[in-house]
Amino acid sequence: MTSAGETEYEQRAERLRSELTAAVVRDERADGWRTAVEAVRRDRFTPGFYLPTEKPSPRGLTWWEPVTAELDPERWLTATYTNQTLVTQFDGDEPDWDKPEPRDGGNPTSSSTLPSLVVRMWEDADLAEGHDILEIGTGTGYSTALACERYGSDRITSLEVDNHRLEQAATTLYGLGYAPDLAVADGLYGYWPSAPFDRIVAACSVRTVPRVWIAQTRPGGGKILTTLGGWQFGFGRALLTVHDDGTASGPLLPGSVSFMLARPHQAPGFGNPTHWLSLLADTHPTTTGHTIDWRNGNGEGVLHTLPGPVDPADQPDHHGRRYALPDRHRHRLGGRAHP
Repeated sequence: MTSAGETEYEQRAERLRSELTAAVVRDERADGWRTAVEAVRRDRFTPGFYLPTEKPSPRGLTWWEPVTAELDPERWLTATYTNQTLVTQFDGDEPDWDKPEPRDGGNPTSSSTLPSLVVRMWEDADLAEGHDILEIGTGTGYSTALACERYGSDRITSLEVDNHRLEQAATTLYGLGYAPDLAVADGLYGYWPSAPFDRIVAACSVRTVPRVWIAQTRPGGGKILTTLGGWQFGFGRALLTVHDDGTASGPLLPGSVSFMLARPHQAPGFGNPTHWLSLLADTHPTTTGHTIDWRNGNGEGVLHTLPGPVDPADQPDHHGRRYALPDRHRHRLGGRAHP
């Protein structure tokens, strides 16, 4: 790309970033997030992604087309700065972005979440200056960069279960000057080396809130924001406050928000469908009823958890591997910054 071409590209990227900011951050009180969205280069975190086509595949599944700067620069840049989710991985397999192929269906397992939802997630977590924050699910690193831009890298710890995903995110984050604490780890175990945290924010859905998250959140005001999900695509966001007695409670937030289920919480394979059909051949449909016991008298969603002992020694030895920062950066241990 020529110097003139580079200048034109940067100008167009900046213009699209401003348009995205105006669409994503509309609350005048959210100036901090407006500045962050304007500053963070989403195109650096999404060199390649998939977009669904309008027509399904011959098998009736979603047909996904790869989009990269090499294949279609205009479409790639425009889509990058559109308020939409960009799928970057299917079924846990990293695409070959040098020669990407269309996808006939598949289960998305990593993405760059639509920016409006990322900002909403951070806002709903009730963050404040000086908070130590744990993000579950680094993904491409875009949401991590926004948090670093807003609150400072030395306050952010981010976990990603996929080693390749985190390697790419770390390269981009460090290249742009952000230096959060990163680790390859199963986020369902939290991260004891940097605990306790003032906020734990999960960029994935869970079927149950892990007790270890409560144990790693500062009691008496620390909060956990997560999306509760299930195999039947029902979702609800919960904002839990951790109390001094080791319990946590809080409201189910309004609105419908969907995040990918944490990988260990995803539905298992169900085997051969014909085997199950043979079991159902002589059965009759039945109706079951369930009481809704998680609502209070005002009809508002409320979630309560019970205390329970959690010992770091109970966690598997292999649960996390820290990423080493260059010498010029700092890393954090035990929730404190060290040179």
